[in-house]
Amino acid sequence: MNSHTFSPDSKVWTYYVNGGIPETEMAYIIQYLTEFCFSWTAHNQALKATFEIIDQHFIVLIVDESQNLASGCSIDKSTHAMKHLSEKLQVNLFDRLLLPYLVNGKIETIHFNNLKESYLANTINDSTQFYNLNISKFGELNSAFLLPFYQHWLYKFVK
Repeated sequence: MNSHTFSPDSKVWTYYVNGGIPETEMAYIIQYLTEFCFSWTAHNQALKATFEIIDQHFIVLIVDESQNLASGCSIDKSTHAMKHLSEKLQVNLFDRLLLPYLVNGKIETIHFNNLKESYLANTINDSTQFYNLNISKFGELNSAFLLPFYQHWLYKFVK
């Protein structure tokens, strides 16, 4: 399903693949997520769902809730699907302490515990572009997914 037809208010879940998705796994992931989104249901009602892979580092699941709401059981199904991919890729897609940021066109990662130290050492600074994995709406992919550090919710941890 084409994500361009989805409402900006559609619900999203964003997963970071540290190191990127290997080319050798891309076809499998696309097929797996296509099948998952096609069969994804909430209380036996089909969800209008799709996914995007961004920069080979981010998997975004998208549900347009204008037809049916994603409920606890459907979210559990997506978690199970992403755990399967986590095992297949041999990466932890659920480690929110790994913080991706962009430097010289390359996606780098810093651990949350090293954030303040890296800021004080000027390894990262106010203008460093950080990815916001906490976005919840599809429209935020364009407006709030990649932000200068000083606008990111993480900034409060270094000041």
